[in-house]
Amino acid sequence: MAVRVLKEHIKFYRDLARLALKYGRKDLVHKAGLEKYIEDPTKLPTEERAKIEELPGDLEAMGPSFVKLGQLLSTRPDLIPVAYVKALAKLQDDCVHFPPEQSKEVIAEELGASVDELFSEFQDEPIAAASLGQVHFARLKDGTPVAVKVERPGIRREMLEHIHLLMRVARFIDRHSQFGRKHQFHEMLTEFRFSLLHELDYRKEADNLVTLKANLKEFSHIMVPEPFLEYTTSKVLTMEWIEGRKFDTLSPEELAEIDGHAIVDEVFRAYLKQIFVDGIFHADPHPGNLFIVGDDKIALHDLGIVGRIPHKLLELVLAIADGRGRDVADLTIQMGQVQAGFNANEFRRQLAHMIVGGQHVQVGEIQVGEIMTQLSGVTGYAGIKLPNELTLLGKALMNLDYIGHTLDPDFQPTTCLRDNAWTIFRQSLAERFSPWHLLERAVEIKDFAEEFPRKISRIMELMARNELTLNVINEEKLIEGLRNIANRVTVGIIIAAMILGASQLMRVRTPRYELFNYPALAIVLFLFAATVGIVLVLRIIFSSGASKSKGSR
Repeated sequence: MAVRVLKEHIKFYRDLARLALKYGRKDLVHKAGLEKYIEDPTKLPTEERAKIEELPGDLEAMGPSFVKLGQLLSTRPDLIPVAYVKALAKLQDDCVHFPPEQSKEVIAEELGASVDELFSEFQDEPIAAASLGQVHFARLKDGTPVAVKVERPGIRREMLEHIHLLMRVARFIDRHSQFGRKHQFHEMLTEFRFSLLHELDYRKEADNLVTLKANLKEFSHIMVPEPFLEYTTSKVLTMEWIEGRKFDTLSPEELAEIDGHAIVDEVFRAYLKQIFVDGIFHADPHPGNLFIVGDDKIALHDLGIVGRIPHKLLELVLAIADGRGRDVADLTIQMGQVQAGFNANEFRRQLAHMIVGGQHVQVGEIQVGEIMTQLSGVTGYAGIKLPNELTLLGKALMNLDYIGHTLDPDFQPTTCLRDNAWTIFRQSLAERFSPWHLLERAVEIKDFAEEFPRKISRIMELMARNELTLNVINEEKLIEGLRNIANRVTVGIIIAAMILGASQLMRVRTPRYELFNYPALAIVLFLFAATVGIVLVLRIIFSSGASKSKGSR
């Protein structure tokens, strides 16, 4: 047993070293301490590098672990050139299927009944096979067609073991090279391990399906399969069967018959809503995960990976779409973790040049996905660590750029983004003031009220033992200041709500009650909100001036 495991470890390291050498990274083999696993390095192509397009195929041929490694690298343009990132972004995760008997064993073990007892029909030949599992067509006892996704036997142990081996290499690189200390490979693989554990739990994917299906219900051209939760466990996912054709298998003649513009426009608007309103998006929309249904619909599959959106992302994407390099740099610095040796001026110069492309690209032609991918690379080299969600978003948008160009060559993503910016902002604002979010705040206040007596009791105990330390402040001034802040915040929220309400009322036509060809009530609300806003701003300015004059005396 121990000998077999040792041989597996040696083979894994040997394959990793051979892959690095094939693509001209002898330095990486040296930094990782992998030379001892090479039988004869002189026979490997270290001088003339292999073609970039070959890399996805090489990874697929080397097995599921290397496919996942390629997917990880596709989100790290700070580690590999953008050309490789683009190639890996299209990695299909298409692997050799495993015997149907193993699928049936997993289903029986997980669901507590045999396939014959659960389904009226179950096709042995899988529809698709990926690194983590494969999908079979089946029918429930009532005749409902479903897709049954089954985890590949032993893949959990294999993946975690290979990540452990990679983490040993990463720890060596981090300790013995400046390159490793800068990029912190061990930390990167720790995050990847956490993400993989989520992806290996099909119950989480079922939750993602439910969430995105509800969030995208307003888009008639987009379909998300519904999961059957009573037939779903951590290793088995049963979901609605959607008949369609894989996007990447369509011929030019079939593409010509599709209403490409309608699909692309709605897909982009749906992603804008996911990203800026819902805060959760389908992070892996590569062509193999998209199915064309009929002539004017598209189905999203494989929702094991979703992204969560950090603050200020809307501002960043709009700045990229408008070609505002300086604003992109400032927002990136705010969102990331600045490391030692960072040169802000040089970073801003590089970003400005990258976004406008030396003035050779029109603003409307800027590809946001590609720019965000390049942005991750530039920030990594400059010494800024960005949230992982940004690299996931860049990869997703880059795939969408490709899909959009294929279905509708005249479609401009940045134009769609700017045209829908106000709608996105309004929906985002309405979401933040929705009853559900207000209920969340109320629950937080309730929790605080419940904890308050216990905290007071703790303070009294410390006072009785003379262990309480107080930093004394002017209580009256503190309360007055907090009251002023609360009042201003409240007035600001009311003003924002009135302006939002006025903008909605502008659409309501009332011919008998109009001012300046607009609904009278909307005009009154807007003027009132503007007046109160101006008064509030003046009071803030004058109170600040008075405070400064008192301070100077």
